[in-house]
Amino acid sequence: MLHPKGSTRLKLGDVICVIGRSEDLYSLNRLFNGDAKLKQERAFFGTFTLDGSALMQDIAQAYGLTLSPGEQSMTLAEFIALRVGGHPVIGDDVDWHGIHWVVSDMEGGKITRVGLRLY
Repeated sequence: MLHPKGSTRLKLGDVICVIGRSEDLYSLNRLFNGDAKLKQERAFFGTFTLDGSALMQDIAQAYGLTLSPGEQSMTLAEFIALRVGGHPVIGDDVDWHGIHWVVSDMEGGKITRVGLRLY
């Protein structure tokens, strides 16, 4: 067994063992499914992603966006769910303030990640 170093390179046919948490499985699958799939996902979901629990007031401040008084206390997940009609699915999108917001991950019917594609 070899412990990887910064110069370690994987080759086709190598067998690896990863010890981690079950919640990291999705990210590991994305990592090891190759660069082409990751580029396709980035083209669809956007280069940047935000956590669904992020507060809209913080996002608005960071990106210079304007919110209505009712939107200021919402999370990003709540905001997007409201904009898509209350029953979001992965791939749902909202065009808002020149940004394309795309639901990129969900858990138990709740948005957990939102991708951002800038125009």
